[in-house]
Amino acid sequence: MTWIENIDRWRQLPAETKLRLRWEAIPDDVARSMTFAGEPVPIGTLRAAFARIPCPAAIKPKQEPILAANHPLSNPMPPEPTRADLARELLLCKMREYSQDGFCASWMDGLEPELWQLAVSPPANEVAGFPPAFFIRIRQLALLADGWWVWEAATPPESSGPVFISLSEWERRREAR
Repeated sequence: MTWIENIDRWRQLPAETKLRLRWEAIPDDVARSMTFAGEPVPIGTLRAAFARIPCPAAIKPKQEPILAANHPLSNPMPPEPTRADLARELLLCKMREYSQDGFCASWMDGLEPELWQLAVSPPANEVAGFPPAFFIRIRQLALLADGWWVWEAATPPESSGPVFISLSEWERRREAR
């Protein structure tokens, strides 16, 4: 669904529904605002405080779901990331860090096989200023994420970038080289 379709659906909602949805979104909005300001507050604390505030008379109590559970406006907070999701994102950051800090390249040519080899067989000494523990962490993240990042060239070039693939796909690609 595009953002235009979301706006159209919002405009079609009755005024009372819009008011209720805005009211219910206040704790999440405050949490995001406080986090942005550098003063995060636990969402549970905000929701508990908000629950003690009486609902304005203009807002009808929630009786049944107005929006489908999968509608973008029905759940303003994204689902919690899994450990694998976090490992995948941290692995990408570490791979970029190695390329940028070690070789002054946003994504150096041949990064994937070189870093894989160092992760599978960590060196005894530093490589490009990185200690052996860095490469051990790379291996741990790859195993936890069950995958590896590779550079996918595309046309137009601005569509190129790192793409996450499974470890089995990575092994297949390595064997094909």
